[in-house]
Amino acid sequence: MLASEFQPAASANLLSAALDRVSEAILFLDAEGRVHHANQAAVALLRRDLKDLIGADLDRLGLPAEQLRAMTKSEAEAPADAPHAAEAGDAGREMMLRHADGSRCRVRAIVRDLPSDHAPMHSLLLLRDVTSDVEMRERNALLTSVADRSNRAVIVTDHELKILYTNAAFCSIFGYSSAEVLGRQVETLLVGPCTDPATVERLKQCVEDDRGVEDDLMIYDKAGCEIWTTAHVKAHRNQRGKVKYLVGLLSD
Repeated sequence: MLASEFQPAASANLLSAALDRVSEAILFLDAEGRVHHANQAAVALLRRDLKDLIGADLDRLGLPAEQLRAMTKSEAEAPADAPHAAEAGDAGREMMLRHADGSRCRVRAIVRDLPSDHAPMHSLLLLRDVTSDVEMRERNALLTSVADRSNRAVIVTDHELKILYTNAAFCSIFGYSSAEVLGRQVETLLVGPCTDPATVERLKQCVEDDRGVEDDLMIYDKAGCEIWTTAHVKAHRNQRGKVKYLVGLLSD
């Protein structure tokens, strides 16, 4: 089919159908910030019927309209060749969405101006529910805060024993910074000439015992000094039962 034979109505219907398959909420806004069109993901996220969305302004939908307008203005005023401008815009901004029933969720919003030949549509608003991401980030921050108050060294690795996290006590006891140990194998970092290989193997057996394994062993700090520790190692599994993390608690 030639482009000239493709009817505008068919093109619009095809675009609408494609947008309804997108997982992110998409709203097309006019120059006054009112909704001109929305996809089904927006209907679900905003908990409104499509007919109630069309023509509504952002304040009525529980979104911070002033904050979104400021995002639009800053994008319009930013030079097209400004360093990292596109990357910053793509990251979006987190904000609160308030539903009509009083419940709330966190969303990440991205605003894009549309070319003038798309009138009456003036801008494009993309929304993604990041409530679970924010809750996980806050929970991780809390756990990090708690771990950093412990006088026991905490070390978290993946199933290949590559270090993902260490607390402040670990850094203090062993002389490494967090950045130095990230991604390194535990054995190459802490095991030395007088470390008992049999004890190391027993600790690795924590993957077989959901209660974890505890044993005493000699390990080494950054300077090569020997440190006697009591190590408790426990495996944490994903929903399929596969080992995802290993958490070690070390006390000297």
